[in-house]
Amino acid sequence: MMVHWQKIESQARPAYVRFCDAASKPLLTQQGLIKEILKSNARCAFGKRHGFEAMTSVEEYLAKVPVQDFDSLRSYIDRMALGEHGQLSEEPVLLFEETGGSRSGSKLIPYSAPALESFRAALLPWLADTIASRPNIKDGTAYWAISPAVQSQKETSAGIPIGDGSDAIYLGADLAPSFMELSAVGENVRLAKEYDTWRYLTALSLLKAEDLSLISVWSPTFLFPILETILVHADQLMRDLREGRVRHPERMTPLPGDEIADSDPGRARVIERSIQSREFNTEEAWPRLDTLSCWTHGPSETFARQLEGLFPHVHIQGKGLLATEGAITLPLERYPYPVLALQSGFFEFFDEQGESHLCDDLDKEAIYKVIMTTPGGLYRYDLGDKVKMKGWAEAGLPMLEFVGRSAETVDLVGEKLTSEFVETCLQQVGGFRMIFPQKGESPPRYALVVDEHDRPLHCLEALGQEVEQLLCANPQYQYARNVGQLGPLSILPVDRPLEKYLESGRARGQSVGDIKFSSLQAQAEWLAPFGKTQMNGGRSSCGLS
Repeated sequence: MMVHWQKIESQARPAYVRFCDAASKPLLTQQGLIKEILKSNARCAFGKRHGFEAMTSVEEYLAKVPVQDFDSLRSYIDRMALGEHGQLSEEPVLLFEETGGSRSGSKLIPYSAPALESFRAALLPWLADTIASRPNIKDGTAYWAISPAVQSQKETSAGIPIGDGSDAIYLGADLAPSFMELSAVGENVRLAKEYDTWRYLTALSLLKAEDLSLISVWSPTFLFPILETILVHADQLMRDLREGRVRHPERMTPLPGDEIADSDPGRARVIERSIQSREFNTEEAWPRLDTLSCWTHGPSETFARQLEGLFPHVHIQGKGLLATEGAITLPLERYPYPVLALQSGFFEFFDEQGESHLCDDLDKEAIYKVIMTTPGGLYRYDLGDKVKMKGWAEAGLPMLEFVGRSAETVDLVGEKLTSEFVETCLQQVGGFRMIFPQKGESPPRYALVVDEHDRPLHCLEALGQEVEQLLCANPQYQYARNVGQLGPLSILPVDRPLEKYLESGRARGQSVGDIKFSSLQAQAEWLAPFGKTQMNGGRSSCGLS
């Protein structure tokens, strides 16, 4: 394994050096990048329409190109999907990645060679820094979960792939063999057509990996269903490890070649000792596991804290902010927060007044909406993400904390609840917690969905009262409650809400790795998977758990 880590390190190190050089001159790097993007795409349809060829300054670009969203670019992307070249970029489209949001259907994001390079400009410095800072990861294998699981291979009518089907494309062809050799979960698992099959095979592969040293996922919620599968199917997993046979749970379809595997009775005994009374000792199962990389800020913070409890022997590394559209930040171990991915796109930051700021003109602790221009053909694109500026890593290089989605605001009767405010109100509520509007009620109200196993049922009324009091810190919400425009907060205890939420996202066209958790969901339709039963907030002596 060491030789493959060394190969990755040797190729990632130059990218890290280039990033450090860029970090010494952030504004110049950003100015140079936007000029290169405009020059390279001056003859594409979007570039001609907006006069890229004649632009001589950043200020001119900001003045002449309005802020875009997916809908404003949809006509270009639709033509690209039909095989028409030169729409948003002069470079040909290699593939599309499919993504989706809570308010709209699936979206196709075009990937050209420059777009993939822009991702590598963030991923490779992160890898080099992580290997140098956490050298023990070179002693074992890794679980990478960069791309969505259970993603069927599709293509556009012009034959352009939708989803590559492999995480290796993000690291480049040179590193793909080492990437695959180090992976604790084989590529054949990706062929699973059912989520339960994929989850079981992933759990079995990870249990086989006694030398697992690195786990890299995006949302920490990605791991919880896999860990739950280990507990639910522990007996069957032990048999499969002992005998080398895969007996799939009911309704699962075996993958070709997975019916027979290497038997490992010794490993089965180790895992059996690590699972006692529905408790999983991850240190005994994976003694070499050194680092777990995942989102730790914003709505993911509560789940990251849960992972700390489940993996007490492991370094939890906060991951940078990466969207399907591009890389925004990357973590470096010497800084407490991720830093701007200077070479991955040209960034603007809109303050609460709608004023645009560049990377060197940000105020500490201020919250900004991220606007991104990418080498792949997205121009002044509103990502819908908000970040908080946490200070300077280097002069002009900001450290940025992801705080939530800018579009997540709910306004039933004038109360204007935002995801950032709701997240603050729910900080002390452990486990799954998510607030939804209930527009069909009379009067309308909000529902707080929680896991029914996280706290006694008799404490739910008090929980509703305490969260309701925190929500009333918003004066418009308090006024609406006082005059009866809004009903009291409802509590909706649900069995396995996280799993049902992930399943609901997949049913809406989102892939497993693309489903983001937010404390506030604007669309009441997301309540449907959780059922109808609810409790109105009342009085109780119980407090927050």
